[in-house]
Amino acid sequence: MPSVREILKERGVDMTKLSAEWGKFTKRFSFGNGTSPVILTNYLDTQYYGEIGIGTPPQTFKVIFDTGSANLWVPSTKCSPLYSACEIHSLYDSSESSSYMENGTEFTIHYGSGKVKGFLSQDIVTVGGIIVTQTFGEVTELPLIPFMLAKFDGVLGMGFPAQAVGGVTPVFDHILSQRVLKEEVFSVYYSRDSHLLGGEVVLGGSDPQHYQGNFHYVSVSRTGSWEIAMKGLRRVSVGSATLLCEEGCVVVVDTGASYISGPTSSLKLIMQTLGAKERSTDDYVVDCSQVPSLPDISFHLGGRAYTLTSADYVLQNPYRNDDQCTLALHGLDIPPPTGPVWVLGASFIRKFYTEFDRHNNRIGEEKAAASAGCWEPAGPPRAAVPFFDIAVDQDDILPGALRLIRELRPHWKPEQVRTKRFKDGITNKLVACYVEEDMRDCVLVRVYGERTELLVDRENEVRNFQLLRAHGCAPKLYCTFQNGLCYEYMQGVALGPEHIREPQLFRLIALEMAKIHTIHTNGRLPKPTLWNKMYRYFTLVKDEINPSLSADVPKVEVLEQELAWLKEHLSQLESPVVFCHNDLLCKNIIYDSTKGHVRFIDYEYAGYNYQAFDIGNHFNEFAGVNEVDYCRYPARETQLQWLRYYLEAQKGTAATPREVERLYAQVNKFALASHFFWALWALIQNQYSTISFDFLRYAVIRFNQYFKVKPQVLALEMPK
Repeated sequence: MPSVREILKERGVDMTKLSAEWGKFTKRFSFGNGTSPVILTNYLDTQYYGEIGIGTPPQTFKVIFDTGSANLWVPSTKCSPLYSACEIHSLYDSSESSSYMENGTEFTIHYGSGKVKGFLSQDIVTVGGIIVTQTFGEVTELPLIPFMLAKFDGVLGMGFPAQAVGGVTPVFDHILSQRVLKEEVFSVYYSRDSHLLGGEVVLGGSDPQHYQGNFHYVSVSRTGSWEIAMKGLRRVSVGSATLLCEEGCVVVVDTGASYISGPTSSLKLIMQTLGAKERSTDDYVVDCSQVPSLPDISFHLGGRAYTLTSADYVLQNPYRNDDQCTLALHGLDIPPPTGPVWVLGASFIRKFYTEFDRHNNRIGEEKAAASAGCWEPAGPPRAAVPFFDIAVDQDDILPGALRLIRELRPHWKPEQVRTKRFKDGITNKLVACYVEEDMRDCVLVRVYGERTELLVDRENEVRNFQLLRAHGCAPKLYCTFQNGLCYEYMQGVALGPEHIREPQLFRLIALEMAKIHTIHTNGRLPKPTLWNKMYRYFTLVKDEINPSLSADVPKVEVLEQELAWLKEHLSQLESPVVFCHNDLLCKNIIYDSTKGHVRFIDYEYAGYNYQAFDIGNHFNEFAGVNEVDYCRYPARETQLQWLRYYLEAQKGTAATPREVERLYAQVNKFALASHFFWALWALIQNQYSTISFDFLRYAVIRFNQYFKVKPQVLALEMPK
C-alpha cells in the first residue's frame, strides 16, 4: 500500500506545506515508543469521545471510538437542511482541504438507535499523532434522535474489516499497515464522572497507570467481531440467587455502547430482583437511597467472574432534581443464531480496563485502577456563579467579608464566625471565615489588589476556575463580588521552597501539572497568551522606566530588543501549547498528606501557553519570593527526574532520554521568559499595589537573573 506522502506527491501536492499543517495538529499528541494515547472526554458517564483531525489543514472532530462498527464518519457541510442535528456539530468541508479526494459512493450505517446516510470521501486522517489516508463517510442525513443529544460529532469504528460498510478498510487497519505500533492492539480506559481524564484509548499497547495486575484474555468466538462466548455453569448472576443465560450466549464488548444490554426477558428478571421501576419504555430507575443495598451483577467470561457493584451499574444524573437513579441496563433482543447477545458497554468498561488484541484475536480484561489526583470525581456541574453587589474595603476587609458570609452562610451565627488573615499573597488580600475548629466548612474571601485589572482578566479567571473545578482540579467557587470572589478552603499545607525540592513531593507536582496540561480545546488550535501579555505589560511600564526609578532597571530600548529576541527565539522551539497554571509558586501548591496528593490554587494567570513556560516558571520559583536565592534553582539531575515523571504521566509510557533532554532544553530557555514576564509584572505592581512588598527590588532581581543566565541558556542545544 502506498504511503500518505506517496499518494499526495503523485497528485502534485506541496508536501512541505502539508507537513507544516499536519505538524501543528500532531504535536498535540504524544506518539512515541510505538504507542499513541488519545485522551477522551466523559459526558455523564454515557458518552466518551476523543479528538481527531481530517483534511489539510486538519479539521477537528470529536468521535466515539466504537468497537461495534468499523467505519469512520463525520457530519458534512452537505448535510441536508432537513436534519437539524447537523447544525450543532462540527461539519467536514472538503473545499477547505487541499488533500481531499473524491469518492462519492453512497452508504448507510445502521445502529441500534438509528441510522446515518451519506457518501464516501477520502482524505488525510490524524489519530493520536498518526497520519493515514482514509476513506470515510460524509454524513448528509443525521437523525434528530439520538444525535441532537450527542456531544460527539461522529464515530470512528474500531471493528474488523468484515464489519465495514462499503468494503472500506478501517482506520486501525491502515495504522497497522504502517507498522508503527509496538503491538497490534488497542486498549480502552473509561473513567467515572466528568473530570480531567475522562478516559483514554491507547493505540499499540496499554496504559499500566489505569489497571491493576495482568490481563485475563478470552479468545473471540467469531472471526471478524469483538464477540466472546459466555460458558460454564454460571454465566450472568445477580447476587447469589438469580442465574441467567443458562443455555449460553454471546457477549460483545462494545466501546460505543453507553449501557449494558441483554435479552428483555433477562432484564425484566434483573429489574424484579433490584426492585426497579420502569419510568418509560426500557428506562428503569431506583430510589438513590437504595443503591448501596442493591446486589452485585456478575458476568462469567473465560472461567472468571467480572463483578459489578451497584455503584458500577447505577447512574445519578446531576441535571435531575429528583432522587431517582437510572440503571445502566437496557433490553436488547437478537434472535438465534446470532443471539441471544449481551452487550457490555461503558458501564462495564469503567470497571474493567479492556485490551483488544487484533494479532491474537482476543480480548483482555483487568480491573481498572482507581482514579487519583485531578481524576477524582468532581461532583455535579454548578450553575452560574452568584454575584453579590458588595465592595470590600481593601484597608479593612473584615466587615465586607462578614457581610458576604451572611449571604453565603445564613445559618452561621455571627458571633460564632471566626476569621484568619493570610499574609503571604503579593497580588490580593485573603481572609478565611469559618465556625468549626478544623475549618471543615471554610469560605475564603479574596479581595483583588489595587489596579490588578491591568494584570489579570478577571472574567477569564472565573472561567478558568470553573473549568478546573469541572475537571476536579479546583475547589468550589461560591460567588463573585465587586472586587473579589469567594471559594472553598482547600485542606492541606501550602508548600515552601524547601518542600518542592523533595523527590516524593516534586513527583506529585509533576503528575498534577501533567494532568492539568491534558485539558485541551475542541475544534481549534489554542494560541499562547505569553506574547500578548508580555507586550501589554511592557506598554504599561515603558513610560515609567527612567533613571529616577532605579538605575538597576534596564533601559527601555534594551528591554524592547530583548522582548523581540525572546519571541523570535522561543517561538521556534516548538513547545506544545497546553492549558497552563502560569503562576506555580510554592504557596500556590497545597499538599494534603492524608490523601497523598497536591492541588494547585489561584488561577488568575491560567490559560493556554507554552508547556515549557509553565514548567520553567515553576523551576524559577524554587528560588522563593520573599527571600530570593537562585542557588536553589533545581540542578540538572533534579530537573531531569522531574521531567521524566512529567512525561511518563503525560504519555502513559516510559520517556526516552531524547524526549527528556529536549524538554530540558525547552524548559530552561522558556525560564528566561518567566524572569522577563514577572519583572515587568513587578514594575506594574510597584506603581499601584498597596501590599507591603518591595516590588521594585523584585523586578531588579528578576532582570538581573535573566541577563545572568542568558549566555548559559543560549549554549543549550536542542537534541536532534
